[in-house]
Amino acid sequence: MDLGINRNKQINATGNRPVKRFAFAFIFLSLPLYSPCTTNSASAYPTAESKKQTRLGHFLLMENKFRQAIPYYSRAIKINPSDSQAWNERATARRQCDDAQGALEDVNHAIAIDPQVASFFIEKSQIYSDLQKPTLAIENVNKAIALSGKKIPYYMFEERARLYEVIHENDKALVDFSEALRVGPKEAGCHYDRALLYFKKGRYQEAVNDLTLAAARKDSADHNRIYQLRAKCYEKLGKPDLAAKDMKQGNIGSLEEWGLTP
Repeated sequence: MDLGINRNKQINATGNRPVKRFAFAFIFLSLPLYSPCTTNSASAYPTAESKKQTRLGHFLLMENKFRQAIPYYSRAIKINPSDSQAWNERATARRQCDDAQGALEDVNHAIAIDPQVASFFIEKSQIYSDLQKPTLAIENVNKAIALSGKKIPYYMFEERARLYEVIHENDKALVDFSEALRVGPKEAGCHYDRALLYFKKGRYQEAVNDLTLAAARKDSADHNRIYQLRAKCYEKLGKPDLAAKDMKQGNIGSLEEWGLTP
């Protein structure tokens, strides 16, 4: 399903090769990688050397140096096979290196050790998404949501919404995008995605509202795409003057070039 944006990639405004979304919770590097209050397993107390290797891998992962990170996680796992965070982050690194099968094996190890960590199931969901298995991906997001209690992170709704799009469950996707925007930061990408669904359902004014919010966001790295879609909405609403203004503002050619009526 081509929605105009690769759903497995983050928008990258720097021109560098974009990377797949991270599933694990970001860890403040000034804090321990584990806290006894977050898990009841033995992996809450890794050996000092295992913890060091996991931390070094984590630094590399944050710098998008995925292949370089893998040996550090492997050493951590060899030292302490109960280090669920090392298993999960190695799964992330392997997924970024297009080793989906290896990533799946690693995240299953992490889940076997710590089955109550929601972010592990988000990682597994993204692996299944890479494997073109959206139904299994949704099942794992649902598990993550169930484990999250009352305070469900917004990105879980966003993740599930994009998966619903893939299987053409657009009404469910709209509900999840709306929930993500309600509980989380008003990200340009989420506004754009919801606007695209509104457009497909003929709800053009609601799409315009979302696109206007997206265009105003500083985190938007793809204003041209926003203006293009909003121009199409204005054309559908019988407002060719506003459509023409958006095409010009987005510096993306004329209405005729995009197949719109002037």
